[in-house]
Amino acid sequence: MSEDIFEFNMSPIAERYYNDDTLYGVYKFSTDKELPSSKKEENLFDSDKLYTSTLIGKMQKLTIGLDYSCEAKKVYNKKYKQWQYEVMSAIPETPNTVESQSKFLKCIITETQADTLLNSYPNIVEMIMNNEEVDLSITKGIKDFTFKKIQDKVMENYVLADIMTMLRPLGITVTMIKKLLIYQPNPILLKRELKENPYILTKIKGLGFDRVDKLALKTNKELKISKFRTKSYIEYFLAEEGESNGHTRINIEILNKIVKDKIKECYSLYLEILESEVDKEKFLHIDNDQIGLLKYYKREKYILDILTELNDSECEFSPTNKQIELAFNQFEQIKGYEPTDEQRKAVLSLIDNNVAIISGSAGSGKSTIIDIVIRIFVEQFISQTALSAKASQRMKEVTGKESSTIHRLLGFKGKDFLYNEENQLLSNIIILDEASMANSSIFLSLLKAIKNGSKVLIVFDYAQLPPIGAGNIATDLLKSDFSVNILTKVHRQAEESGILSDANIIRKGENPIVKPEYNMIRGKLKDMHYMFRMDKQEIFDLTIKYFMKSIETLSLDEVCICVPRKKEVLNSALNYNLKIQELLLGTEPCYIEKGDKKYKLGAKVIQKVNNYEKEVVNGEIGYISDIDIMEKVFKIKYTDDKIIEYDFKELDQLELAYALTVHSTQGSQYHTVIIPLDMSSYILLSKELIYTAITRASKRCLVIAEPKAFSIGIKRRAGKRDTWLQLALNN
Repeated sequence: MSEDIFEFNMSPIAERYYNDDTLYGVYKFSTDKELPSSKKEENLFDSDKLYTSTLIGKMQKLTIGLDYSCEAKKVYNKKYKQWQYEVMSAIPETPNTVESQSKFLKCIITETQADTLLNSYPNIVEMIMNNEEVDLSITKGIKDFTFKKIQDKVMENYVLADIMTMLRPLGITVTMIKKLLIYQPNPILLKRELKENPYILTKIKGLGFDRVDKLALKTNKELKISKFRTKSYIEYFLAEEGESNGHTRINIEILNKIVKDKIKECYSLYLEILESEVDKEKFLHIDNDQIGLLKYYKREKYILDILTELNDSECEFSPTNKQIELAFNQFEQIKGYEPTDEQRKAVLSLIDNNVAIISGSAGSGKSTIIDIVIRIFVEQFISQTALSAKASQRMKEVTGKESSTIHRLLGFKGKDFLYNEENQLLSNIIILDEASMANSSIFLSLLKAIKNGSKVLIVFDYAQLPPIGAGNIATDLLKSDFSVNILTKVHRQAEESGILSDANIIRKGENPIVKPEYNMIRGKLKDMHYMFRMDKQEIFDLTIKYFMKSIETLSLDEVCICVPRKKEVLNSALNYNLKIQELLLGTEPCYIEKGDKKYKLGAKVIQKVNNYEKEVVNGEIGYISDIDIMEKVFKIKYTDDKIIEYDFKELDQLELAYALTVHSTQGSQYHTVIIPLDMSSYILLSKELIYTAITRASKRCLVIAEPKAFSIGIKRRAGKRDTWLQLALNN
């Protein structure tokens, strides 16, 4: 054991802080062991525990006065200038005698109540842990409310601790167990299920099948040839195919081979499961030689059914020819140019149909169509929405009308949406922009909330990156019988732009550069720049140099480094962000630090999770405007001028945002974009990634690349996705 890690028995004597959401706690404790930097106090009520110190970290809620076997790491608190102990585990010894149970109960209820309960049930703690029935009619003074308090404490201290002990070899944290409790809220039943089928742990993101499998087989060797193991692997593999690669179905022969290679001893059980699923689907859907998770199939079928019903429903409002022509005339007068025939046809398609799909390249005028649609239906309740906060904000800037993220439009509150099939939106017109970013799950949530008789305009560029997660709904719908409008004509203004011209060449899988040169400028507007280099470090240094040069005349919000990879390689978002923060704020003494994260006052950050309590969503960007070291809170001022306060422990929700991955910038627009590309990002390189990155720039784009990386990227397509919706539409 490391010299900085200590094992000791202790009793909490005061709860200084505990957060039920984050599970972070601070407790003063007493112990009989003289730990380094602990204090000796002669007047403690527990005479054999004379030493005190502070326990911090993520843990179950501890009960004051109860004994715990503890393992903790010694850490120094700079704020309070003292040594503390960061908990690794705090396990109470299960009370199995009347005396030990009495001590536990007296921490929760009165001595008289404890005696009454133990007289009737001398093994009450064990009964609660085993979910046995207790007759409260024979326990005078203890009714439902009091007994519920006792049950909660047993679960907090003993059941969760038992689960922690059981799962400790896997490196399971209290936070991970909290995620499992969403799946099974009763810790007693969860413990029972885990003992019977530890493979339910694969439901926790970050715990792969291999890790769980090792623990399961160590716990129970009989699981090696079991339906639990077989079913878990099938589910895990198909879920990975969906969430990581986007496929909602695969060829059954591929799954046969994978199962044979991975869990060959279970192959006969696997064939039995497939046979039973053909007869009665429980978790799989099988169609000829295709197989996938039933939930993916149902989701995509439901999407098609809703769109079909919506398109066939009767719309109670329809603009007159006069209103339509007035809208077109207003647009021409304000913008100074006429819509193309393609754009006019696309606009009219939403008048003739309830569902219209618009897709086109950068510069083909998708925003023009949205603008005219809003003018035509000006008297209707219109909702503009997009998946990301930046895409939503950009819609608002283009149309001058309110826009929101899909989550905010639907009233997301942590687990569920306020608006759904039972409580639908009041909107008559829903415009979904950057629709290719929405995976099947969020797409379905939006459609369920749209009432029949409404009109839906789905707008996107199919050449951009596919969504994160399962499915490829928007692109699949291009093969549907709904009104599909593909824009092919690029505006004259776009033709003058080197950014849009080169992007649209790359879109076709062609290289706009015949012969890579040291420095190149393209386009009539001289807005597309290339610098080809062979050395990764030189690419990194040049990217930093031109970023710093750009912000001499532009704001930080107008410049972005757009990269394929988040971390693990030199030219990653992580390395660029750390370097730029140091260059901009290196002398700033005030900062927040947690683990390997260190953000300084004034740092540019991006919210990476939806936090609807704070009314801030994934993708919103702001700046750290205040840090209170004493209170351990900091504030971020976001681009819409709202100021949000965070606890230090919530730093995990944020990342530095001078450089972002291409996926994170989708839907955004910047004056200047710098794109470093090298072969260390080979696995991610594709024409879709390069096209998406370049089209984030509105005025100036600089690609700094290894020639080979740039060339290979353009020749490769992002992986084609196999989906149930695609299969249904093809048939």
